This record gives sequence, C-alpha cells and structure tokens, in this order.
Amino acid sequence: MDIGLDIESHDLVIDHYDLVLVRDQDMVAQALRQNLRFFFGEWYLAVDEGLPYFQEIFVKGADILTAESYFKKAIIQTIGVRELLEFSFEYTS
Repeated sequence: MDIGLDIESHDLVIDHYDLVLVRDQDMVAQALRQNLRFFFGEWYLAVDEGLPYFQEIFVKGADILTAESYFKKAIIQTIGVRELLEFSFEYTS
C-alpha cells in the first residue's frame, strides 16, 4: 500500500479528511509515474538517483539508445514490476 497521489497535480488524495491509499496495480502505476518523473540529483537525500534528463536525455545530440536504456531500467527497477513485455520509445528533437 502507498499514499495516493493525484495523477495531474501530484498532490495527496484526500477523501473526507482521510488520505486515500492505493494498492496493487494502482500502486505500481503510481510508482512508475514517480520513477519516470524523478530527475537525477533532484532530491538531496539521493543525489545519485533519478533519470539524467538534463545531463544526457534533454541534450542536443542525445544518444537515443542510452536514453531508451535509462527508461527501461527505471521501469524494471520499479517495485511491483515483474517484467517489461513491450516498450515503445519515440524521440523528437
């Protein structure tokens, strides 16, 4: 179980003054969203974690295969994900 976060605002979901908890597939989906939005060095307690968006992905001439591997790794390492069956990646410069 995890505390529910709103998909659009990323704020805590509160219903009748109580935190909403997510579980099962909703919890995994929420964890995936968080992992894929976590920028490298963003959090001072985990400066070596996150996706290197500014360092390697959002740069001119970025290596597409490297960027793809970062996303796949973030997905596979998400708690609750058993395997990655299909992956589609589109890069527009």
